[in-house]
Amino acid sequence: MNASAQSAPSNDRSSNRSSDPSSASSADPARDTRAWFHGARYTYAVIDGQALPRAEAMLDAAGTAEWGRLPRGAPPFDAVDAWLVQLAPDLPLSHWLLLGDGARVPNWGAIISSDAPFREVRQHLRGLMEAQLPSGQSLVLRWYRPLVLRTLLPLCSQSQLLDFFGPVRAFAVMSGSEWHWLRQLGGKLDLHTVRREPAAT
Repeated sequence: MNASAQSAPSNDRSSNRSSDPSSASSADPARDTRAWFHGARYTYAVIDGQALPRAEAMLDAAGTAEWGRLPRGAPPFDAVDAWLVQLAPDLPLSHWLLLGDGARVPNWGAIISSDAPFREVRQHLRGLMEAQLPSGQSLVLRWYRPLVLRTLLPLCSQSQLLDFFGPVRAFAVMSGSEWHWLRQLGGKLDLHTVRREPAAT
């Protein structure tokens, strides 16, 4: 296990203010967690349990407003260890994932910005996990992995982008030392990158 995953923070519950990481803000998203909480009503994280094996215990102790398993319980999704969590600007978990040690964990997952509540977002994101081959065979698509998301979305047609985003305003994934933000604007993919510069605290 990555050592940084061992020191995840835990603390009390926070407010429900949320963000659109791609929106304009006076705060710098590369240095200030608050910059991620502007524009949209909610900010969520999808955490890959293969990258952070103690994710369930970490979330149970974090004091977040809502969290739960992302995939459905039926096979083949029952074998997928992924979690959806609502973040808040003054929650230490938010800082840990966005600017702290959690951001250094390779392929830990994705940030989601949306105006939709937890259950609606989870239902939509669950639907993205099922991919179908031309043969008709169904596969589990771990779309929340940075390489998968950054490879898949540029290949989507206009209608596919609209379907993929659904109630999501923006996705953000970490690759190396950079955050990659992905939005669809009128059925076209908008991408931009910000280098991560962790806060001193």
